[in-house]
Amino acid sequence: MSIHLGRNALIGYGWNLGTIQRNQSNITRNVPGFSVNRNVYPQGETDANFITDLFSAIAYAVWLTDQAYNERHSGQKGIVAANGFNPADISPLRPQADGRIFNFRGPRSSEYDLTVVLKNNPQGPDATILGPDGLFGNDANSVLAEVARTGKMFGRPIPQEAKPLFDRLERGVSSNAIAQAKSARAANPNQRSNTQSAGYSPSTLSGDAQLAMGFAVTKPLRSIGQSWGSFNPSIARSLRVFNIPTGILASRPPSGVVLPPSGGGSKPPSGVILPPRPTPQPTPKPTPQPRKDEDSVKSAVAGDQGKAKDSDKEEDSNLGLILGISAGVLVLGGIAFVAIKKKKKKAI
Repeated sequence: MSIHLGRNALIGYGWNLGTIQRNQSNITRNVPGFSVNRNVYPQGETDANFITDLFSAIAYAVWLTDQAYNERHSGQKGIVAANGFNPADISPLRPQADGRIFNFRGPRSSEYDLTVVLKNNPQGPDATILGPDGLFGNDANSVLAEVARTGKMFGRPIPQEAKPLFDRLERGVSSNAIAQAKSARAANPNQRSNTQSAGYSPSTLSGDAQLAMGFAVTKPLRSIGQSWGSFNPSIARSLRVFNIPTGILASRPPSGVVLPPSGGGSKPPSGVILPPRPTPQPTPKPTPQPRKDEDSVKSAVAGDQGKAKDSDKEEDSNLGLILGISAGVLVLGGIAFVAIKKKKKKAI
């Protein structure tokens, strides 16, 4: 059963309420002391109102902290400001009377689609917005415990318009962490704010979520058709070579990614031709050039460009920006191929 770390929309992009409800039952088993007040949420952890409230609550966490509340979200830090908004002003989320954000509908008729307001994602158009997903895991537990303990969102005041939502969640759900937070605040109302959430528990995440967050992958990658019967950790290690942007597998395939049908496949889709792998050739050593004048210096620099440098390994971290922008990734039968688009030469 797949558990993700965030989505652009609560319902949409292939997700429906039933899928979230099944995942919710799975993930909340791993939260110590988790319980739901059925006077507030009659259907317990699978109550549609609880799921929607939780999605809005984490959307506020993203907004108010400008995606700085979880260190695992560092690649998206500044996402609110990058879209021209002030994180302290939640009005673009159009909070409703019940405290929830407005039911935005995106291009795919998705519900609560945050890409309507956060169109510019620092990790690229194919990366999902980390955090909001309507699932109560370790991160959401930490967020609500912090609000219960300090009355703030990691040091940021919670606007009045959002308070009905957090009051309802405080009455409607509890855990060991939340109960301890309430006791601490009762003993001393002036609690010092934390700056980061407790993060994610890797064991509760899906294989795709583990890959997206950089954890060791211990479960099948459903996004490429793996099952427990076909699970192979080396596939994840191969994908990690391409340094897929955080969250890219958490909601939808990136632009240019062709995924095999369920169960995998060994042949490329119709019309797709894979280029032959070139035979590796030894890199010729550049001829030393005397540095007599500016022209000879330029020649020596040009020769050095053919060498492999230790810093080239660091440039692998930029491959994530290439995926979905200047490259296509094809995953077939457990093998990942990267086809870089050729750039057209400009006329001089």
